[in-house]
Order: sequence, then C-alpha cells, then structure tokens
Amino acid sequence: MIKRKISLMLAVVMVLTLMMPIFAFGADYSGHWAEDTIAQWFKDDLLKGYEDGSFKPDAQITRAEFMTMVNNAFDFTEKAEIGFRDVKSSDWYYQEVQKAAEAGYIIGYEDNTIRPVNKITRQEAALIIARIKALNENALGAKKFVDYNEIATWAIGGVGAAAQEKYMIGYEDYTFRPLRFISRAEALVTIDRALDMVVEVPSTGGGNTGGSNSGGGNSGGDTEVTTSAAILASLSITDETSTRSIDITTPSAISGITTTSSAITITAIAAEGTDITIRVVTPSGISVTTSSAINGIAANIPLDTPGIDYYIEIVATRQDERYIDYIDTVYTVVVTRIIEP
Repeated sequence: MIKRKISLMLAVVMVLTLMMPIFAFGADYSGHWAEDTIAQWFKDDLLKGYEDGSFKPDAQITRAEFMTMVNNAFDFTEKAEIGFRDVKSSDWYYQEVQKAAEAGYIIGYEDNTIRPVNKITRQEAALIIARIKALNENALGAKKFVDYNEIATWAIGGVGAAAQEKYMIGYEDYTFRPLRFISRAEALVTIDRALDMVVEVPSTGGGNTGGSNSGGGNSGGDTEVTTSAAILASLSITDETSTRSIDITTPSAISGITTTSSAITITAIAAEGTDITIRVVTPSGISVTTSSAINGIAANIPLDTPGIDYYIEIVATRQDERYIDYIDTVYTVVVTRIIEP
C-alpha cells in the first residue's frame, strides 16, 4: 500500500505542478468536504500540490491526467502497442495511455481516438474504477440515484458496480451527476477509496464545501456518513377533477392546496430502495390514516370533514448501509377540503 501511495504521489505531483500558486498554504481545501483526506496525504508526505501547498481540489482533470493517477496508484507499468490517431509518441502522456491500454481499462472510441486532453466525466471515472477492480456490471445498482436515467447505456453497469462497492456514493440529494467533470479531489479520494475503502461525508454545496462526490479518508478507520434518506423524485395529488404535480425541492411544508373532493390520491416516487410512509393528521394531532411503503404506488387519502386542514406527512425511509446511516426525510403537504359553493 505504501508503494502504491508513493507512486500516486508522484503522479499527482506531475499533474498539479503546472500552474503558479495563488493561495496561502492549505487555504483552498480548508473546510472542503475532502479536507481530511487531502490533509492526511499532505501530512504523510504522500501528496505534493503547488509550491504554496495548495491543492485546487475543485479543478477538473483530463482523461490523460486521470490515467496517470490510476497507473501509478495501481502500479500499472506494462505497456501495450497503441495506434490511437490523437496520441503521438512525443506527447507526455503517450506512455500513460500505453499502460492504460495494457491494463485494459481504456479501450478508445469508435473513431480510433482516446481524447486524452478532454475533461473526464464522473461516469467515465466510475467505469474505469469498475474495470480495474474487475467488478461485474450492475445496472440495477445505479438505480439508487434519482438521475440514473442520465447515465449513458455504456456506463450504467460500471456506475452501478462502483456505487454498490461504495467507491463512488454520489451526492446528498441522491444524484450521481454522471456528466459532470470529475474534480481533483473526487479523483484522489475515489482512487483512495478503491485502495483503502474509507468514506468521508459528501456535500451538495458549491465552492470548497462541496459540489463533489465524497472521498475516502486515509485515517485507518471507517467513518460513518449520516445523511437524509432520500429526496423525492416526484409527488402528485389527484382528486376527482385533476392531477397536480407538486414541486418539491426540499423537505418543507407546502400549503395552499384545496379540493372539493372527499378523497385524494397521492403518488410519491423516490430512489430505488426507499420506503415511503404517508401519515395524515388533523390540526389537533389526531392521526387519520397511515399508508406504508407506497413508493411509486398511489395511496388513497380520505378527507371526511370539510373546512379543516389535513396535514399529510410523507416520510421517506431507507435501511442503513455499510458506512451510511440514513435519517428519515419528512415532507409535509397541507390540504384543505372546501365546501362547493
């Protein structure tokens, strides 16, 4: 493991020493979601960033740079003969592409290119990791992400496999964001996790505090992630006259919904593996009805009394997984049955 990490250090040194420093030491990753991993690697002298010690964790990397990091981390040294038309023997990454081709995790495009200077996406990185770890394709594993339909057909098996093994666990809103370019921090901690299987807390925010897939700390122990069970993908309410889609972006009370019907139907959909329970209470706190485990299935809610507000709590629940503790996510919709004029 030490040999691998020293090799990875050399790769990151080469990749990250191309620009002049503009930050004070550590300023660009202090408070970052991957701070513990980056700091530990600096502390152990396994990582060298820029001259001032900065890392630029949210900067994107190219396919060639990612290959370089992977080759050194996993000790890929054997080289294949290559004939990609966009890779010349004089290019600095020529030998890295040779190693990637020999290792079998890079195949190339139909037009016989490898596109080494293109930025690498998260789905491409996940597929590479899945190939390196010899994981079986697992398209169903990708369905835990609410945006799984955005994952390319050629990548979905690899994304699902990498997610199942917790090499890439996605974002707090249960998206994977497959087309997003992977950042330096994401690349480092994804590789680190594939080597050590240690997880850090993810974040969905921007800047240094998030906007990335969570990483693996090199602390020698498992870190539990506590996160929301799920974000609803869709929620609709149907009465006798129409169906209304409810725009839910955060778990907050939604009011102002009225109906003349004596019953409504609620359909809630979340990521695969989520159980949804609906509980209806009156303003006095008296429970009216409860419907369990209705993910994607319509639940009938009676509204027996006109003129009162019905507080409908939609609770998303997930079973805890290795490294991840889920807390219930609760949405509240206030529906009033009005008397027809």
